[in-house]
Amino acid sequence: MSANRYGVTLALKEHLVGGGPITRLEAIVYFGVPNLTSSISKMRQEGWMVRSRKVSYMKVLLRINKVAVLKPPSNLPINEIEMTEYWLEKGIDFLIIGNGLYWRGSQAVGARYVKRR
Repeated sequence: MSANRYGVTLALKEHLVGGGPITRLEAIVYFGVPNLTSSISKMRQEGWMVRSRKVSYMKVLLRINKVAVLKPPSNLPINEIEMTEYWLEKGIDFLIIGNGLYWRGSQAVGARYVKRR
């Protein structure tokens, strides 16, 4: 079970490093991450520059429905509901080290403090 949990967390990180935004609903649908808030908190503790903003439920549904089918109840006010979207702040030339991710170059997304050992 822990190997699977590590795999979904790594997939989530790779999605964010690739420049993709993520919400709690997308994390569950795309990667099976049951607790996005915990994963985001751990990433922030590791030094990742994770940003957030509110987006409409409709926007999230449109993104999900490009790769999966998600149909909300017809009486749900999808234009009024907001969700928190997370993404990594773009950085400049740096090295990311941690949890199997290594990234270097001016196209890198996110920023970490490199811990000296």
